[in-house]
Amino acid sequence: MPRTPLQFQNMKDERKLSILECSLPLFSLYGNKVSIDLICSKAKCSHGLIYHYYKNTKDIFDDLLKSDTYNCLASKLIIDDKNKKAEEQIREIISVLYSLKTIEEMSYANIIISNEEKGGFVQNFIKLVKRGQKEEEITNGSPDSIAYCIILLFKGIYLSYLTNKKANIKKPDIENIYEIFRKIYF
Repeated sequence: MPRTPLQFQNMKDERKLSILECSLPLFSLYGNKVSIDLICSKAKCSHGLIYHYYKNTKDIFDDLLKSDTYNCLASKLIIDDKNKKAEEQIREIISVLYSLKTIEEMSYANIIISNEEKGGFVQNFIKLVKRGQKEEEITNGSPDSIAYCIILLFKGIYLSYLTNKKANIKKPDIENIYEIFRKIYF
């Protein structure tokens, strides 16, 4: 029985989605070092199929950045609310990072954190720590060290999830984590 145009479109959409789903963790782990070969291997498809939909890895990455999940998460991690105290914003960001439930959400968060071109999360986070120091909510010290410490903690938990998918890894209680940082830095 011949396929309808709608069926063809659905097949194309499913293939593109499959390519994106396979490439997401790769971009999250390897950043711009991801190659078409690596994506082909992960997606178990030919180079031709990928090149049918995308010209290069940049196009795939750009498509990932257009997704609803990425944009929703990115909007939660934007640091620009001058009406809130820095400590409160840091607490909210930590809460967002610790509320992530799926590998996909964690992969998107890692891309947001690592992608300096598209928003500079790390630089904005450092600015937030500096603002907290000016507001005298955060102890003096290297804003870079404080920001990186918080970010590396998240990445450590993220990598534990990725590498132990089948294990039942329990996230630490956010209040306990926040109290550790509070005692050290706040």
